[in-house]
Amino acid sequence: MLFSSYRPGPPLRQFIHNFWCYERYASSFPRERIFPDGTFKVVFNLQDDEFRIYDAREDACVRKFTGAMVSRPSAAPFVTDATEESSILGINFRLGGALPFLGSASCEPGESHVNLRDVCGPRSRDLHRRLVECSDAMDRFRLLEDWLIGQLARREHHHREVLAALDILGRPQPGSRTREVARAVGLSERRFIELFKAEVAMRPKLFSRIRRFQHALSRIGRDAMRIDWAVLAADCGYADQSHFIRDFEIFAGFTPVEYLNRHRHLVRQGVRAKPNHLPLVERGQFSPIPPRVA
Repeated sequence: MLFSSYRPGPPLRQFIHNFWCYERYASSFPRERIFPDGTFKVVFNLQDDEFRIYDAREDACVRKFTGAMVSRPSAAPFVTDATEESSILGINFRLGGALPFLGSASCEPGESHVNLRDVCGPRSRDLHRRLVECSDAMDRFRLLEDWLIGQLARREHHHREVLAALDILGRPQPGSRTREVARAVGLSERRFIELFKAEVAMRPKLFSRIRRFQHALSRIGRDAMRIDWAVLAADCGYADQSHFIRDFEIFAGFTPVEYLNRHRHLVRQGVRAKPNHLPLVERGQFSPIPPRVA
């Protein structure tokens, strides 16, 4: 497997976290679960002109998209077919970074995934074709840079109040109430929710919950061998452990303990998962291990 990552320079750096590319990726597990994180991504399948997205709770429910797709902020985990994605390329936008490139249409209510052409027009097909024809990752990254700089001509930008709120709500710490954040950025609560949803594709309270979940997820990955669940819940801003468990199960589709057991199993097998992905192991393939308490 070849993996490449690239962080663009100005003027894209303030909007884009990175570009990434996997070539000849071969997972031992046919399906991988991806967790919500509140950001936009654009993904290109360099092998086939298709993506399949499965419902995390209903395996038979599958949606098909072209090989150039936008993944929008969502509250639900989803599952991908790793066997169909051996060569893929993607753009990870920073929090609030997608609007100048994808436009307000990308934030309209709808599915968690859409075809790139439905957001950016039919010329995105030509971009996909040129990316497939490239044989070098850096050449692909340069093509993405040129395309994104051209997309800046949309001139759609966030209101400064929304950017300020993203900074507050995106921090890995206990979130503030919507009313308090609205007051801090100088808007009425109603106007704040309206603007935030129109520019981020979800309500601020839900966005804050997802970022808190992501903080908890990173803590579990980092401290997997020694976890005190009560301390972790408190540090991540949950009212109590039951609150933590409920939210975690909504966004992960697993309880924290089940997620930890699966994570530990993969670590013992030497599996290196993609960021925010969990290769799906059948329950019978591993024995649950109670977490050690620090």
